[in-house]
Amino acid sequence: MYAFRVFLSYAHEDEELARRVAAFLKKQGLINMWDRSIDPGKPFTEEIKTRIGCSHLFMPLITRNSSKRPWVHQETGCAMGMKVPVLPIAIGRMPDEMIRELHAARVGPRLQGLADELTETRIEQTVLPPDHPPSPTFIKADHAEQRAELIAQSAAKVRHLDKTRCGGRVRQRGAFSSFCLPDAPPDDRIWHDREGPRRLWRSAYYHELQWEERKELQLHAKASGCDLVLDPWMKLPVNGSRARRVRLETVVEFLRTMDQELLCVVLRRRLEAGNLLIVGDWFSAESITPRAGIGYQQTLFTWHAPSVLYQVRQFKDMFARLGQDRRETANSSLAAAIARIEKIIRSIPTEAKRQGKRGRRQ
Repeated sequence: MYAFRVFLSYAHEDEELARRVAAFLKKQGLINMWDRSIDPGKPFTEEIKTRIGCSHLFMPLITRNSSKRPWVHQETGCAMGMKVPVLPIAIGRMPDEMIRELHAARVGPRLQGLADELTETRIEQTVLPPDHPPSPTFIKADHAEQRAELIAQSAAKVRHLDKTRCGGRVRQRGAFSSFCLPDAPPDDRIWHDREGPRRLWRSAYYHELQWEERKELQLHAKASGCDLVLDPWMKLPVNGSRARRVRLETVVEFLRTMDQELLCVVLRRRLEAGNLLIVGDWFSAESITPRAGIGYQQTLFTWHAPSVLYQVRQFKDMFARLGQDRRETANSSLAAAIARIEKIIRSIPTEAKRQGKRGRRQ
C-alpha cells in the first residue's frame, strides 16, 4: 500500500482504541500524523492544523465518547474546510443518525472487521477517487521574491514534519531548475554574473532568498534524490550569453556533486512554459512563464496532499515517457546529461566574440 499520511482524530477517552488503530495503520505501511507526533513546546493547535492540512486522509474515530466531545467535530470541520478526504471509523453500535451522512467504516467495539473495512482499494479510492481529480487549495505568490521565500520555507517545513526520511525527493521541470541558483553568499559576484546587465541586477535581499531556496532543495536532493527535466538549449536574450553560461555552469556543478544513484536527468528541447517543482508528496509550486529579467510571477503553491500525489504520479508518467523516447535516452544518464550541457556551454559565444561580430558588421 502507498504510504499515505493519515491524521487520526479521537476523544482522549478512546486513546487505547486510537493506539490500536494507529498500530494497524503503521503495519499497513501508512504514516500516522496524529497528535502523539507533536514535539513538546510546539503550539499545539497550529501543529494540529498543519498536520491535518498535509495529510492524505483524515480518519476520525466515531464513538459514544467522541460524540460528546467537540474537539473531534472541530477537527473534522477543519479537514473538510481544507478539502482533506475524510474516512470515519464508527466503532461499536452507534445511533444511525450520527453516521448516516458519513459513509463510515463500521467495526466492532474491539475493532473487529477493521482489516476488512480499511482495504488498500478503499483507502486509495478515498484519497484519489477514480472518477475525478482532487480539488486543491492554493497559496498564490505574486512576486519572484515571495516565490523564493515560500519554496525555502515549505522545504524547511517538510524536513520538520518528515524527520524519519530527512527530506522528500525533488522533482522539477524547468529550463535550468532551482539548481542554477548559486550555492554562494548573496554578496558573491556570481549573483550579478547570472543576471546579466547592471539594469537587471536584483537586491541582496532577493539573492538571500534564492540562496535559501537552493540550500533547502539541495538538502532534500542529497537525502532523497532528484528528478530533473531541463532545457539547456533555452536562450536568454535579455540577460545575455554570459548569464546563460553561468547558470548552466552552476547546474553542472550541482550535478557533479550528486550521487548517480540519487539523480535522474532528462534534457528536452522546448519544454512547456513555466516551472513545476514538487518536494516528496508534500507540496508543489507551479509557475507560469517568467517575465524577462524579473523572474516567475504568480506561482501557485499547494499542500493539498491528494493533489500533490496526483501531480507526482503525472510527473513520474511524464518522466518515464521521456526516458523511453529514443531522442531523449542519450541524455537520461547523469554522465550523458553533463556531457551534453557542457557541449552547449562551449557553443555559447563569449561577449568578446559577440562584440567582434558586431564590429565586423558595422
